[in-house]
Amino acid sequence: NILAIERTRRFGTDLVRPRGHVLLEAGDVLLADMQGTPDEAEAVFASQGLDVQPLGEGSRYFTSRTQQIGMV
Repeated sequence: NILAIERTRRFGTDLVRPRGHVLLEAGDVLLADMQGTPDEAEAVFASQGLDVQPLGEGSRYFTSRTQQIGMV
């Protein structure tokens, strides 16, 4: 599931809701939720030409976005 798309703009970043009419742009960051092992997720994304940027326990990145995405 794609939860959000982070898009860099001139003065910062925007979170874009993933809807059918949204076109992905170079440099977009997809915030995704997947079931399965990290290796399975990496294989799925690699098959689509995407790089995986894991959100480890040491990363506060995702937790800073939970309110904007609507997660608890």
